[in-house]
Amino acid sequence: MIKKKIQDINLLLTTKDFLPVMKPKEGTKLTSTVQLVKATAPFPPLWFQMGDITKDAGGNFIETSFLLDARIQESNGNLTYFSSHPNAYYGSVSLDTASLQPVDSTYTYENKSTDTIRGKIDLHDYQVDKNGNKLITNQVQRQINAKCLSGLDKDTIRIALVNDIIILNKYDSIIFKWNPLDHFTPCEMIWEYKDASLSYGDVINWSHVNSVRFANDGNLIYSFRHIGLGKIDIKTGAILWKFGGKDSTHAIPVPANAGYYLQHDFMQRKDGLYSVFSNGDQKHDYFEGLVYNIDEINKKATLVNRYRPQIDTFSKALGSYDCLGDICIIDFGMYFPSKVEALQEMAHMTDGDKIVAKLSAPTYNYSYQIHQTKWAALQRRPKVTLKKNILISDNKPGLYDYTWYKIEDTNAIPVAIGNSFTPSVSGKYVVEAIQGNGLFKSYLISV
Repeated sequence: MIKKKIQDINLLLTTKDFLPVMKPKEGTKLTSTVQLVKATAPFPPLWFQMGDITKDAGGNFIETSFLLDARIQESNGNLTYFSSHPNAYYGSVSLDTASLQPVDSTYTYENKSTDTIRGKIDLHDYQVDKNGNKLITNQVQRQINAKCLSGLDKDTIRIALVNDIIILNKYDSIIFKWNPLDHFTPCEMIWEYKDASLSYGDVINWSHVNSVRFANDGNLIYSFRHIGLGKIDIKTGAILWKFGGKDSTHAIPVPANAGYYLQHDFMQRKDGLYSVFSNGDQKHDYFEGLVYNIDEINKKATLVNRYRPQIDTFSKALGSYDCLGDICIIDFGMYFPSKVEALQEMAHMTDGDKIVAKLSAPTYNYSYQIHQTKWAALQRRPKVTLKKNILISDNKPGLYDYTWYKIEDTNAIPVAIGNSFTPSVSGKYVVEAIQGNGLFKSYLISV
């Protein structure tokens, strides 16, 4: 019964090899990917793209190709993901799911500012509303008084990295811009988190945005990793409520024993509840998915549900918790396995508290977020039929370089090329076809 509930669910995710981050001298042989996989049989993927396999030697997010934040936009059905290719592209791209061709991007919009712009496109959550407006964030450097954070007189004037929230219309003109320093005091940063995320030398990583989304009522909800969660009035820019954080006067209290720490992936579900992935920290050495009921009128919150995998470690970065009804997928993010093996668990799919599927990846390969979807890329994937012991693939316009593989556990063994193949032994076989080239070269696996 459980398998039937999840057999039509696919998962959209990205991967990146963080071995060079964990062990800088070892390098990497694996490139970043964006993948569509079947929940009940994730290998081989149904569709995928890769970074630049010839140049992806590891390092930080900008030095090598980096793909993340893959999702199907509910407003228009397009597939979007963030794509970083050195000296070529840096921003979110939208693909039509029928043709798998790019139809829009955030690459070219102008952002004139008197501040030093560290990044006009932040690599976290990208969302498009029903009117084609695009929700993004940026990274700018601003001066703050950080003495209240460090207690040191020398920090009265410090440069901090701040994330503005920006909405572009469909013509890429800025129609909303929100500076958090207009609504928070510099003191609201949790100072002990200053080295918990990316480091920028003497520049304070102050807000570290990692989630901004449209709420069900059209307003905005945010996750500033070093400050907390909250909601913004999209018309006035006023903060409607804060959830947790250092501002106890204006915040909705977090329920006792249900705190979040260095969080990711704050969203409002269709049923009105709010979910978040808590990475944990040095004092709370566990990661988990949390679901809250936030009463905006009475300024109260209750814990509805939580899922904590039995892994005794916190997650340093990344991670998500995505639920559709009773089925949830929790992406562990960048955690440190106590026992290093060739494959490590990267996610669980649950029905209530029961694990119904597990997702694994090569050690130190992590996913930014994992989202459930019904999209299966059926329009483009080659269809295979069996005639007189011959496997035959149909021809779809734009597909080329058909390669046949025999699937054995987590290995894909190439056995033939061309549109047909006669197996010599029984087993599981698939055909892979290529579409496009360059930055948008992708691979489709047979139905």
